[in-house]
Amino acid sequence: MSYSKSHLDRLYKGTAPPPSRRFVKIFLEITSRAAALHPEHHQELSRKAEALLADAYRERRPRSAASSQAPVVSPTDSTVTVLRAQLDLERALRTEDRLRWALSDAELMMTTLLQIISALREIITDLDNRQGRTLFPAHATAEDQYLQAYSYRQTTESQLDRVNDRRRYLEALWEQARADVLRFSKHPDVTAPSALPPGPALPPQQSLPANLLAQPALTDIAAALGRAEQIIAADEHAIHNLELPAAPNVPLRPEDELAILLSATRLSDANSRAMALTTLLKTWPCHPGARGALVHLAGDSDAKIRTTVAQGLIRDESGNGTVRDALIRLAHDTDSAVQATAVQGLASAWPRDIVARDALITLLSQHHSDGTRRCSIEALAEGWPEDLIARDALSALTRDTEFRVRETVVKSLSATWPTDRVARDALVGLIHDRDLSVRELVPEAIAAGRQGDPIVADALRTLLSDPNPTVRWAVERALALWDESDAGPMAASIRAHVASPAALSGQGFLAAARVPREFDPGTSLPLLGTLRRGIALDAGITLLIGPNGYGKTIMLNALWLRTNASHTEALPGMSPLSSEVAVKLELLRTNRVPEQVVYEDAHYRRRRAGALRGQTEGSPNCLFLIDTPFSHYSPAETHSWFEEMQELTEEGCQFVVTATEITQPLPPAVRSIRIAAGTDLA
Repeated sequence: MSYSKSHLDRLYKGTAPPPSRRFVKIFLEITSRAAALHPEHHQELSRKAEALLADAYRERRPRSAASSQAPVVSPTDSTVTVLRAQLDLERALRTEDRLRWALSDAELMMTTLLQIISALREIITDLDNRQGRTLFPAHATAEDQYLQAYSYRQTTESQLDRVNDRRRYLEALWEQARADVLRFSKHPDVTAPSALPPGPALPPQQSLPANLLAQPALTDIAAALGRAEQIIAADEHAIHNLELPAAPNVPLRPEDELAILLSATRLSDANSRAMALTTLLKTWPCHPGARGALVHLAGDSDAKIRTTVAQGLIRDESGNGTVRDALIRLAHDTDSAVQATAVQGLASAWPRDIVARDALITLLSQHHSDGTRRCSIEALAEGWPEDLIARDALSALTRDTEFRVRETVVKSLSATWPTDRVARDALVGLIHDRDLSVRELVPEAIAAGRQGDPIVADALRTLLSDPNPTVRWAVERALALWDESDAGPMAASIRAHVASPAALSGQGFLAAARVPREFDPGTSLPLLGTLRRGIALDAGITLLIGPNGYGKTIMLNALWLRTNASHTEALPGMSPLSSEVAVKLELLRTNRVPEQVVYEDAHYRRRRAGALRGQTEGSPNCLFLIDTPFSHYSPAETHSWFEEMQELTEEGCQFVVTATEITQPLPPAVRSIRIAAGTDLA
């Protein structure tokens, strides 16, 4: 670092200017590492230091009256200044590299010219010996060859002098470039660029023939000298490109700032490119140069930059087809965040555009991930609500192999084409879907907007006989929509003539749970919206997923109070809302009764795999309620826990587990239910 101990002392005494952001970052990294601070603690300190540094720059005022009138440096000006220094450093580095290769080329040319001179001397000496010029008259041909060889030698010596002069000038430029690199690299906010690519920094010149001096002839030498003259002239013409102009220390004009930002988007350092792009979008969002930079950076190697590019392209209102095509390329990006941003941007910025629609339809094929297909489904429904081709593409996905894709199709077809017959037939085809979560969505999806439709009525009759209670609850909600319309009598008929549902079955003791629609404890907890719709618990392992504060622990507490007949007292730290939910909870059970109910809270996280079996006390009929056990485990440890749970379910146990998020694939025995905001009944 370029700050000495005396400078630090002046900082503490307030007599030195505030340090740069890069200095503070490096200083905190060194001290945090020495103090063995946790990364989260280090990040918190870094944020505080950033805020303090910003306050210090805002509060610092010049002492003299003259300096008090100096303009305040805005964040944009500061960013442009840093990027200008970064550009100067990278330009100096690349110039130094180009000069090094130019020097190498000049030395190679000098070596070649010296070899030509040596060959010409041998030719001239040979002509002297064969013709005997001092004793006999020379023949005309030999004389012409002699004069020609002598002329070639003079030309070669002249070329050698020119190349040697250029070599000395290149050496001087190279020394200047090295000094500039050292000077620019001392800037406190400049980042060292990444290593330059190997190989020549200049385009390779066509070399002289390799066999030129094997059997030297005057005609070959003449051709070689002609080619050497072309190379030397081209190098002399291009030498000004290798000169590094000194950066003038004058205020920048707006067009100069724009030029610096555009140039900085091509720097080798990803952070500098990101800084330049962010500033460019903030200060020059509608400039054609900014649009060109966005299109160029759509192929950047950094995923965060490509995400920013996608966001910038979405805000572009020029209607330029190049912008749309760049977004389409980003929609096929390998990074999921970039892809999702671009896909959503095509729907919001290019709705009803045929090219954008066809690009999204290509993302629906099976070789794309289910996340890509789901995002594309939502984009097509949002941007092309009246497009029959988009509707047909989504309808075909009701046969997709991934259940989450089918769930998204149900929601999109229902919301975007609520009265369309083709969409209705596609949704009705899902009433026998193999996945419970899909069947739970179908009743309300087909009933909304289709009151009194006989095809929908037959489908609801079939679903009302579904063995799973949560599907039947969904049919009840769908029929409630018809009760409020002219289709009320038909809804009553469906309820009256439906066959009795099959007996509850499942791998465990609990089949489903819900609370009444009218239950309102005075809180907007997302769990309550999910419970009003009903939660299926008939799987061997039910995983409730949701952020902290969404009610997962309350759900486990309520299940504990309702299932643990031998211990009805509240658990330590249990909220009063848990007791209210337990009282209102409609809990459907199978014909099995657990012999033991085990509740595990945060202390469970410190246990190792294998601890579950020790909790069963030799009984295979055990119900486990486990609260967020995976928050401190690696993916391998989480997989081990799931394997042990699966073994115990095969022996008769059942699990209801909560988690804030699970990113790894789940075993087949696990049913995941996401508790999300906005899932309440209308």
